[in-house]
Amino acid sequence: MSSCQDQHIRLFDVTNGQFKCFKDILAKDIGWTIVDTAYSPDQNYLIYSSWSDCIYMCNVHGDYETHIPLDLRPPATMQFCAFCVRFSKDNKEILAGGNDGCLYVYDRERQERTLRIEGHEDDCNAVAFADMSSQLLYSAGDDSLCQVWDRRVLSERAPVPVGTLAGHGAGIVFIDPKGDGHHLISNSKDQSIKLWDVRRFSSKETVERVRSMMCRQTFDYRWESPPKKYFTNWKLSGDTSIMTYRGHKVLRCQIRCRFSPSHTTGQQYIYSGCATGRLIIYDILTGKILCQERQHVSTYALNMI
Repeated sequence: MSSCQDQHIRLFDVTNGQFKCFKDILAKDIGWTIVDTAYSPDQNYLIYSSWSDCIYMCNVHGDYETHIPLDLRPPATMQFCAFCVRFSKDNKEILAGGNDGCLYVYDRERQERTLRIEGHEDDCNAVAFADMSSQLLYSAGDDSLCQVWDRRVLSERAPVPVGTLAGHGAGIVFIDPKGDGHHLISNSKDQSIKLWDVRRFSSKETVERVRSMMCRQTFDYRWESPPKKYFTNWKLSGDTSIMTYRGHKVLRCQIRCRFSPSHTTGQQYIYSGCATGRLIIYDILTGKILCQERQHVSTYALNMI
């Protein structure tokens, strides 16, 4: 699947090692570009988001086309955008993160938003279901923090995460859970990926240190070069991450990173896009770059992988 500012979502069949476009969907209500997309676990539907109060769900197969708006009912006081969208593993819910710093849960059976969590002090750039249960949620944003939420003990009126992961020196643009309920990776504007064990949360002192640091930060990754310290072995005091990976660039757009597939690689690797147009593959244990493949010209960031 590919999407961009031309408002088209193109679906490809790669069965024979060739990209054959079998469906072209014209997106609706696009304010600037299609911001994020996701396939349903059964591969029958896709969702996409843009600068709109709604995210949209479309069918993948068939000659007909459904285009269903799913209203997240954000506050009417601001222009809203869901920066990230995800299906639950059981296909019953959709999780989104907005530019209002909140997480949204949409119930597909009830056809309504069922939960809104005020989770971050800045844009919520990334969300994910931790495992098959759909009870644990991860979120991360421009406040440089990754929050862990347990819906079984969560109050919408006064939401408190069960734990926080702090260690990045700039906003987090993407997260990817390993699927075991214990580990996830995060990609950040501090030009690094971090591997976390969610059983090891950061201290309150470290979280406050990050918040204080972010209040003083002026770097804007959309058009500025990152501070030189990000390209060194700089580490925040109290960082509880297991491993840090450096060598790719996170500039201009929200660069994705993911664990390699378990059925073919045993999740031994981490792969990431790069602002230079390269695909970077890291060894998860050593942190070494194993492969650098140029996928696009240098003026275009490789962000969707």
